[in-house]
Amino acid sequence: MNNSYNELRILIAEKNRREHECRKYLCQAKHILVPEAVVEFCYLEKEYRTHTGDSDYVISAKVILKTSVERVRAYVWELKAPQCSIFEKDTMARLRPSKYLIDAENKLIHYYDELKGSDRSRSDFKVIHPDDIRIGGIIIGKESKWVSGITDESQARKLKDQTLRIREKYRYDSQEIKIITWDRILRNLLELEGPIGPQVHEGSMGVTAMPTGSTMPFDYKASK
Repeated sequence: MNNSYNELRILIAEKNRREHECRKYLCQAKHILVPEAVVEFCYLEKEYRTHTGDSDYVISAKVILKTSVERVRAYVWELKAPQCSIFEKDTMARLRPSKYLIDAENKLIHYYDELKGSDRSRSDFKVIHPDDIRIGGIIIGKESKWVSGITDESQARKLKDQTLRIREKYRYDSQEIKIITWDRILRNLLELEGPIGPQVHEGSMGVTAMPTGSTMPFDYKASK
């Protein structure tokens, strides 16, 4: 079992919020953050500066579209700690978004709106058209943090599934904002059982594109 898996597992299990510490492991799960088949990754940046704040995570890659055309697309992600709840009890028959999810959604759509209209961002991300800057989603919580305020596990699971279905149908259709738990990132590290291979390294604004063998599409159901 690799060291990254054990390190992230410990961070997820801690009581204190460890968002920033967990973030560094996303570079080993890049293919989860880009839904298309990847030819090569072009850019990866944490805390990308905008006028409305710092976007937590931006990643771009040359991808193969359904039409077999290659194009560079960028995806904007917002992060919350594994210790943050995702939904909370509203009534015994209904959930509401937690304050953490509301905050993440609000930041994400503001950052996305600004980045899509920014010539600097398109240049940094190696993206030609504004439509190729897209919302990725939110990485938040863990399996035990899907629902707070309801102790019955069966009822909590039922309401979680109901809430996700309704949100996906009525709220997320246009931008397909995804919710991924840190457990999904952790499972990915376990599946790798070692280094992922060539990496896009975090840090400086100019990230060199490096090839990857990953063509794994994003599976929304598997991320829940």
